[in-house]
Amino acid sequence: MLSPKIESWSLVIPGSWNRQILTPAWLGGAGEVTTSQDIGVEVAIDDITAPRRILFEELILEVASARLVLKPQTINDEVLKRIQNIATKILEKLPHTPIRGLGVNFAYRESEPTDKLKALFNFTDSTSVAAEEWTVQSSTVQRELVKNNQVLNFRASYMRDNSVEFLANYHFEAKSSRAAIEALVFDIISLKNETPLLLNKLYS
Repeated sequence: MLSPKIESWSLVIPGSWNRQILTPAWLGGAGEVTTSQDIGVEVAIDDITAPRRILFEELILEVASARLVLKPQTINDEVLKRIQNIATKILEKLPHTPIRGLGVNFAYRESEPTDKLKALFNFTDSTSVAAEEWTVQSSTVQRELVKNNQVLNFRASYMRDNSVEFLANYHFEAKSSRAAIEALVFDIISLKNETPLLLNKLYS
């Protein structure tokens, strides 16, 4: 059965972000990003380099110097649209932030892979690896797909428990805040809906 791995769903904006600006006070104040009065913060005590996690409006905003990551806390179309809108607001308020692209990630786990899907991991060196008394713990197939100028970085991993995990990364070129804002007009709900359909067509 194909099921979503929500912890790996995200909208990622690589760049050079100022962690001192992106605070709960700024988001709800001068940044005008949210009107929510319920904003939580999670900070790793044992790792000062770990991204700050800000929780509000059923989403998680992870702030690191090299990237901004927005994640849904629940699988909900309205939350996904909100993530897209909040990313746009942040880019509009911080127009001089150097940006290095934009990506949307959806992940799924197939607990009962078909023979067709298992065959994807029949690597020619499997017998040789076993002959050397090594055990394969996991195997990964990674591809870059293009359709109608849309880039999809696709990864499938065969796990120790005989499940298969998929990660679909939809990549968008963006070298500035303005370019990222223009790229954010894509239909995130359509991408979310199309991903499991594609997986089922390819491997069911």
